[in-house]
Amino acid sequence: MKNKLSLTVAAMAALSLSAFSASAFAQSASVTPASATVASSPIDYSAFDLFMERLSADKKGRPAIAYKVVRKSGRPFLTKYVAYLEKQEVSTLPKSDQMAYWLNLQNALVIQAITEETTKKDLKKLRGEMEEPGKMWTKARVDIQGQPMSIADIEKKVLTEFGNPDAMYGLYQGVRGGPRLTRTAYRGATVDAELKKNAEAYVNSKGVVRVRKGVAEVTPVFMWQKSAAFNSDQAAMIAHLQEHAYPNLKSSLYRVSEFKPVKMSYRVDLFDPEAEARRAQSRANSAAAAGSFGGGGGGGYGS
Repeated sequence: MKNKLSLTVAAMAALSLSAFSASAFAQSASVTPASATVASSPIDYSAFDLFMERLSADKKGRPAIAYKVVRKSGRPFLTKYVAYLEKQEVSTLPKSDQMAYWLNLQNALVIQAITEETTKKDLKKLRGEMEEPGKMWTKARVDIQGQPMSIADIEKKVLTEFGNPDAMYGLYQGVRGGPRLTRTAYRGATVDAELKKNAEAYVNSKGVVRVRKGVAEVTPVFMWQKSAAFNSDQAAMIAHLQEHAYPNLKSSLYRVSEFKPVKMSYRVDLFDPEAEARRAQSRANSAAAAGSFGGGGGGGYGS
């Protein structure tokens, strides 16, 4: 992970974001993200792939965005990218490509909203609950084929129509307690497989689903989707979690008789390259000091 973080810091330091913002769409045609070779798509999402490649870093298995850097110079790109998505004739696409489109649009809007409207590190009030979304989620942000839409509209009125509960794992909430953001945009050809990967990663993460004395303690993400994704059917919700759970968790879910929401982190899922660089320098200084006073015996490293 240290190598990945260091490379990302170096890439950010070398990147002219003003140039990136103006020419990302042109650059993306000749740049392949290091994370993967992506599937083809009727909509070109490669500019977003490049954005994520340059302006995010892996933190404990989760891509985190360098929001400070994006706020400084990345806003023009986000404006242009969202406008590009807004112009697409989504209703003409195959169903899988439609799902990929809506997930990508929602995630781009969340990134744009966090970038433009807040510097707070906690989004609980701005995000709100599924039943009572906060103002960041309810503000109309795009016009899709004549229909003004908010982030909440996409979550509650559009994606639920696909009948795929795994869609919840593709919804970037911008916070550490929610499902992770992917390093590349979704494509119709692979969206189902990518959502299953995200589902497995999220369901089995520490503190997301825990069973105690027949009670499944789950993050609010599942309670937000209980009605829309599972028709408030507890058995369906249990079966869904078992589908993605590792063996120990899966077996414990057979004993569940009720669900209980627990707290989750609403801290913004961000990466600060300047702070990371300072920490890296501090570790290097500590290592050098340990080497100087350790008698050459390969002394300990505090990190």
